[in-house]
This record gives sequence, C-alpha cells and structure tokens, in this order.
Amino acid sequence: MCFLDTSTTLRLLCESYKEDLKGKTIFTHSMDNVLILSEEKDIDLHAIGGKVNGKNRFFYGGDALRQIQQVHFEAVVLGAAACMEDGLYYEDQEDAQIKRVVSEKADLVIVAADVTKFSKRSRYKGIGWGEVDLFITETNPGKKWEQRFSEIGVSLIYAGK
Repeated sequence: MCFLDTSTTLRLLCESYKEDLKGKTIFTHSMDNVLILSEEKDIDLHAIGGKVNGKNRFFYGGDALRQIQQVHFEAVVLGAAACMEDGLYYEDQEDAQIKRVVSEKADLVIVAADVTKFSKRSRYKGIGWGEVDLFITETNPGKKWEQRFSEIGVSLIYAGK
C-alpha cells in the first residue's frame, strides 16, 4: 500500500505512471490524484476525505487523520513546498500535519520535488530530514545538500527531465 501526496510533481507522476500503478493499492488526500487515478480501473484507489482545501486541492481535518491512523503504508511519496535546513515545509498547516502522520505510518518515506524547492521558504514544517529515506529530484541540488543527505542517510536520485 502506498500513499501519494498532493503536489504538482506528484500530479505529473500520476499522469505519467498510472499504467504502472495497476494492481496497486493507493491512498491519497489529493483531489487531483483521485481524478487522474480513478480513470484507471485496475488501481485499488482510496480517497482520504475530510474538509476541502480548494486552493491547493486536498482533503484534511480530523476525518482524514482518523482514516490515515487506520492504515500502515509500505511507502509514502511526498511533495514539498520548500526544502529547508531542518526539513520539508508546506504552505498549509493542515497539509503539514497530514505529512507528519502518514510518515509515521510508513516503512519508507520518499520525497519527490523539483530542485527549485531548495531555494524556497514556506511556513509549516511537515517532517524533518531524518524521517526521509529517499529524495527524487531532476538535477543536483548542490554539494551542500549532497553532503548533508549522505551524512544523514537520505538516498538521492536524479530523475532527469
């Protein structure tokens, strides 16, 4: 079972790789991911519901958190609004809370974000770098980040454009 986060990067991944998700069980709180993946009948898709954040198109709140607490994920794939010194940050406090809870319920935490996120700042910390197992981005984020990831045991993969 896998949890796919809400983000533009993950929306693109869902569009590009939905064929590869056939036969898989996917949970998401992203309105966009639900719409994209619901087109593929062979994906066991679970929409995590709750209150709606219309601007960033995700579900959140007590109902969503209770649903997540009942599931153990083999992997979660998160996006990021900003990759800051002490972890991943998000625009919405409720979204950051979802990230914290799904990460606690997972065997493997993967982050997929474009390299521009390393130069951005955002408001609410979701998770620290120590909770991330694998970071996927399109190009090298720089020597500082390569060294930091190596020191803390985060594997770095370049997916390229």
